[in-house]
Amino acid sequence: PEVTPERVHVSIIDTPSGDAGAEALDEELRNASVVVLVYDVSRPATLERVSSYWLRKLHDMGLRVPVTLAGNKMDLRTSETEARALESLIKPIMEEHRELEVCIECSAKQIFNVAEVFYFAQKSVLHPTAPLYDVGSHTIKPRAVAALTRVFRLCDKDLDGELNDTELNDFQYQCFNVMLKDEELTGVKTVVKENSPSGVSRNGGVTLSGFVFLHTLFIQKGRLETTWTVLRRFGYDDSLRLREDYVGLEKLSNLQPDQIVELAPAGSAFLNSMFDASDADKDGFLSDAELAQLFAPHPERPWASTDKAVRYHALDKAKGEGFMSRTAFLQRWRMHLVDDPQGALLSMVYLGLPSERACDAILVSKSRRRERRAAQSARRDTLVVSVLGGATSGKTELVRGLVGLPFGASDSKAGKSAGAARDVQVDPAFGGGTKTLVMISVPESQTSAFVSSQSNLESCDVAVLVYDASVPQTFEDTARLYQILAASRPSLPIVFVASKSELPAAKQSVPRDSLPARARSKLDAAGAAATGASGAATTAAAAAATGASSGGGGDQAHASDNDTVDPDEFCALLGIPEPQRISMKTGDTASIYEMLVGVALNPEIASSAKELDGSAAGTYAARSLQMLAVVAGVGLVAYGGKKLYDRFVKPSPASHL
Repeated sequence: PEVTPERVHVSIIDTPSGDAGAEALDEELRNASVVVLVYDVSRPATLERVSSYWLRKLHDMGLRVPVTLAGNKMDLRTSETEARALESLIKPIMEEHRELEVCIECSAKQIFNVAEVFYFAQKSVLHPTAPLYDVGSHTIKPRAVAALTRVFRLCDKDLDGELNDTELNDFQYQCFNVMLKDEELTGVKTVVKENSPSGVSRNGGVTLSGFVFLHTLFIQKGRLETTWTVLRRFGYDDSLRLREDYVGLEKLSNLQPDQIVELAPAGSAFLNSMFDASDADKDGFLSDAELAQLFAPHPERPWASTDKAVRYHALDKAKGEGFMSRTAFLQRWRMHLVDDPQGALLSMVYLGLPSERACDAILVSKSRRRERRAAQSARRDTLVVSVLGGATSGKTELVRGLVGLPFGASDSKAGKSAGAARDVQVDPAFGGGTKTLVMISVPESQTSAFVSSQSNLESCDVAVLVYDASVPQTFEDTARLYQILAASRPSLPIVFVASKSELPAAKQSVPRDSLPARARSKLDAAGAAATGASGAATTAAAAAATGASSGGGGDQAHASDNDTVDPDEFCALLGIPEPQRISMKTGDTASIYEMLVGVALNPEIASSAKELDGSAAGTYAARSLQMLAVVAGVGLVAYGGKKLYDRFVKPSPASHL
């Protein structure tokens, strides 16, 4: 039968009540959109079986479908006393089992209320109560309030916090294609004012509390179709989440790992307007309460820390904890777009960004390779840095330091990814302006998964490898990680960071045999050249004067030195910047964040994608380090390169005899 205005066809399956055909019964129940449980009003024991057997069976099967309770054989009832007694049994069952949408009595023999049974069953599917209303507490559910808050804000065109008569009629026409007459508007406001004193403002507009009350009243009166018509018109599905087809995320459907999603001018303008509207005291900051009010239309709080990730933002020294500046607010959104582009765009729509303009709020960068050929002004403004290292290497403090958070106050636990974003000035030599630097740490337990995922590697502009310079041989583990990254994505710029420089430095070295083949070849060539030059210049008389034992000792020491290389030599051999020595405890960051922006804009500085040999290596290293010195604003010296020069190329004193 087609008994509802939606005229949806309904298939009715009659199932046995006994144990026979149990498998077929279970299959039908799993396929059901709604279940109608029928009991005999003249036999109370059948009602008890509904609770003790049927509802328990549905629960044990894990079915989450609405249930309609139908009391049949009303024609056999002899008195109202029986009806009242049965009602006293039904009430606790309804309270215990929230999946029960409605209870209705009928008579199949007299064809009384039969159509109504299926009407309410179908209605419980098309316009379910459970997502909107808590029958036990008789209150509208928080997620329904969030959805109605969004609808209210979208209809409040003048952003004055209330719906005037024009806005109410626009809403009415948008949802139901009819306009309210003046007397009908007055009647609506009268009902709201009598039951919710704050529901109508002094100006006669309906406030948010009044708007929510109206829909609570519709639900309580059984007019759920009214509320559902509104919610579906504004893009909600039955779980009170926005439908993907409503939001229109097609711009993100083919997003590649090496592309970045950023705020477009329209997106920044929208978020700035949201900030202004939520800054109730106009102090230029959003308090926790103001931020909660801003996110009221969202089904859950975005940005909230989870058991997997924590994200930081800069704190104002005067305001302290619990306040977010406009700059921090926008930077947090940029990080949200890096973490979850679709979720971030969806969040903006929840906050009131019109769905038809959602894609205008974002920009999708070109792929990194295509972007290299574009003008500087056409390149991405958000740069992503992945930070890897051991659990105690100090990588979380490095991330927190980006937004100026105090050392040692981290609430991040092991296994959590830490993230932060900040606008960093770009040196005029590289185009000037600012770039948003986003740093995200990779927990040690997830390092293996990260480096084995090409998508993860392509998504970052720079990889930072952090090691604790005060603990012996921690660089060796980091160097192995470097080689894995360089092999997986040779074009990835990689920067070493030696943390905790305020502590006494421990010995760090890498076995010569563990060096990449091209680095070992370069080392062998340099050593051979040094040995040849020394042998040709040494005269027999000088050899006799210095003595055979002295020459032998020198050769032995030389061989011993060649067994390992230190971090500076390691980096010099690979033509990348030497480890940046920092101390987050003392605040000596060596302009590391500015340097990382420079490396991201000039990846050749720290990339292994080139093959160098001979003088080309020296030329490249010198040019790279000069560029780094400009970027970081510090006098970086090619210390590792100098040590190699001193060790293998610089003429020995004997050659001048």
